[in-house]
Amino acid sequence: MLILPVLLLLMVAVLDVGRSLQAYVTMLNASREAALLGAAAQTDGGTLDALVADELLRGGLDPTLATTTVQYQNVGFPPENHIIVQVD
Repeated sequence: MLILPVLLLLMVAVLDVGRSLQAYVTMLNASREAALLGAAAQTDGGTLDALVADELLRGGLDPTLATTTVQYQNVGFPPENHIIVQVD
């Protein structure tokens, strides 16, 4: 009698962890795609924000809940352009 509730609880926990991992991978992929485009073309933040929103939508996430931060940096000697894309 007690086995069914425990089994259902375990199944729900596995599904919840799976959904969390899927959301994490989707956000990671969106930031990588934006960084690749930003590094190749040095586009403005609006274009990269749109790309991130599109990737999040494809992954089943609501892009209005995400915050995208794009930073270009000149570092090193000789100076090299680096891009940081963060999706929260």
